[in-house]
Amino acid sequence: MDKRNHPLLIHCNHGKHRTGTVVACMRISHRWHRSRALDEYARFSHPKERKADISFINEFIAAVPA
Repeated sequence: MDKRNHPLLIHCNHGKHRTGTVVACMRISHRWHRSRALDEYARFSHPKERKADISFINEFIAAVPA
């Protein structure tokens, strides 16, 4: 990401699931450990994480070079 474009606002209808998915993928692209990104997603999507979101995040992890 181009830091000249910061701050960055990411938001969806409730700011939990879709936003959390995008933020988790962004965190991973910034070299966060996958468990840390998934934990953050789970914390902010509480009380109900969505399996489709977690699957998407895991697919993103698999696609990003280590």
